[in-house]
Amino acid sequence: MYLDENAVADRLFREAEIREKIAADYGFSSDTMSASEFIDSVVEKLDQHPAEPMQPRSNREVFIAVVKAVGSNSRQWVTFRRNQNDLRDLLGDFEPARAQGAAPASLRALLPGTTGGGDARAILAWAATLADLDERRASYYDGVIELANTLRRRAASRDIELSDEKLMLCVVGHLIDEPPKRWDGPRLGKLAGMRFPLASEFFRNLGWNGFKPDRHVIRLLNRWVPNIVEQQADSVNALVSLTGRETGEVREAMKYSLAGMAISPTSNYSRTDNLIWLLGANAEKKGRESDTRYVKP
Repeated sequence: MYLDENAVADRLFREAEIREKIAADYGFSSDTMSASEFIDSVVEKLDQHPAEPMQPRSNREVFIAVVKAVGSNSRQWVTFRRNQNDLRDLLGDFEPARAQGAAPASLRALLPGTTGGGDARAILAWAATLADLDERRASYYDGVIELANTLRRRAASRDIELSDEKLMLCVVGHLIDEPPKRWDGPRLGKLAGMRFPLASEFFRNLGWNGFKPDRHVIRLLNRWVPNIVEQQADSVNALVSLTGRETGEVREAMKYSLAGMAISPTSNYSRTDNLIWLLGANAEKKGRESDTRYVKP
């Protein structure tokens, strides 16, 4: 079973109202495009291209990934995009040392919606953490790489196959809360302002390849391939054993992420996730889903 990208493209493209809204949200004109060119343009605008996850990243790069993830939390992408230049100015061109001095009220005003206050606090907390690391000539992402290598060694010692995509699930699952008391690996602390879906978005912004199991993706996977979702149980058991954190939240998120990977037509899982999300957010909305077959043998 795999996601039929052509069916997704046709559904998002064929109705002018949906097509024009998406094009406006992402800042391009769809007038002369085909359906496939249209979805390629949207994915390009999302700017989540899988890269080598173990390459070094500066603290500024980490902060940019934070702002993109937290700044778009529970608000339309067009809202974040409209305010992006103002965010850059307020946050000192995303230099953590300058950003930490931003006025909380001014930042909150650029993050409309019910989560705005918490999102603003999280961004400023990250700025302070990363500025402190810069002051000490230390790198946050070096700690991520150390954690990833620790998880790889644990997996190898237990004969657990751990691709980069599954490694991302383990890294996210470990970092969404403070390190467990019995954890003997590197202790980075929790990802401020993020639970599993938003943390997945953060790591995809840093070039990791994987799924963001949010409500739209979960709903459509349950509708399309409930059997494939449930088939991930053994893989989930293996992965959560590596993280030191076997919570229901982590298990559920991993299950849907793995199911999404299982139906991906290519190894670009971030792209597949973005297509499913676009479909659920714009066309196949809750309570108004169609009988179109988006997943085929």
